Amino acid sequence: MASIDATTQPLWRQKTDLERVKREGLDADLERLEREGYESLTAEEFYRLKLSGVCSQRTAGLHMIRIRVPGGRLTAPQLRGMRRISHEFADGEAHITTRQSLELHSVPSRLVRGALGEISGLGLSTRSTCGHTVRNIVACTHSGVAADAVFDTWPTVLALDDFFLARAGRNNARLPRRVNISVAGCHTCMPHAQTSDIGFTAVRLGSEDGFQLWCAGSHRPAAVLRRGTRTPRGLRRLPRAPGGRCARGGPRTRGPVAVARHVAAQPRRSSSCLDCSRGKRAGHILGCSDRLSRTAGQGRLCPRGRRK
Repeated sequence: MASIDATTQPLWRQKTDLERVKREGLDADLERLEREGYESLTAEEFYRLKLSGVCSQRTAGLHMIRIRVPGGRLTAPQLRGMRRISHEFADGEAHITTRQSLELHSVPSRLVRGALGEISGLGLSTRSTCGHTVRNIVACTHSGVAADAVFDTWPTVLALDDFFLARAGRNNARLPRRVNISVAGCHTCMPHAQTSDIGFTAVRLGSEDGFQLWCAGSHRPAAVLRRGTRTPRGLRRLPRAPGGRCARGGPRTRGPVAVARHVAAQPRRSSSCLDCSRGKRAGHILGCSDRLSRTAGQGRLCPRGRRK
């Protein structure tokens, strides 16, 4: 049987060297797509579009657009705006994903640029919703409302989302796989955080609020983040892990293996701490044992955050 030429397959089936695409640049040519349509796309350009939240559907000439919704919260004006955009550019419907994002389906190639502009006008972003990126931050829907909610985690969710969007250009060119992050504020949402690549579960530490840090879908917390971890400043060093250690050590030639789980299985060469220098906050990201594993949370934290 004659082999099938890869270039004759639909875009969503074509294989390409993603590491080469990342080295060459990840900016999608939306003007060309608007001007020349679906026929102008190559497998390389298709991946670049994915990083802008635009994926090809099985029907040639139609696309799905995925929109970041941090924590799954939208304002009434944003909802009304999405309804208008869906009717004007898509099939009149909006789909809610399992990671609290929104999707518009059946957007014609020549209308993609206009749809992205309208979405941006609502204060929403489609960047880093597909491909090897830090995906939408999933958050507790009961935070600040449920009786067992420790505190409102919404400021932390926004801080994390702002942080990663500001660094998307650098991270997207370096990450070998996607990274999923979840923030839990009550017991109901805790399993989502505990099974993510990086997860935060809200806890009360005496009179202070903080988080347990979970990594690589672990069964135990890797660290306890104390004092001020609800603010962007308190989290300032934590999000470097996906763009740093995960980018350096994650799998690039294997199948869809979770990046954090892969990195967690590797021997540590140096500690990657949150804020553990003398006089500052205790707690180490990804633990401080000689070797990380699914039980990295065993042991206790000493005053400077290192494991006993």
